[in-house]
Amino acid sequence: MNQDIIEGSSSNFYPDANFTRGQFAYALAKIGGGPTSGTADTGFSDVPSNHKYAAPIKW
Repeated sequence: MNQDIIEGSSSNFYPDANFTRGQFAYALAKIGGGPTSGTADTGFSDVPSNHKYAAPIKW
């Protein structure tokens, strides 16, 4: 059953691929009811406010 919690890569499964902190934050936000998109000031100098995972990282 697809829960749509973790985004795939062109419908392929890569079990040995790195799991970024953005992907982790997205998964946690998806499970916990947090924001999964949008802009946000994350407070991290290496994550701009328009980054794909800015809102979940801030959350």
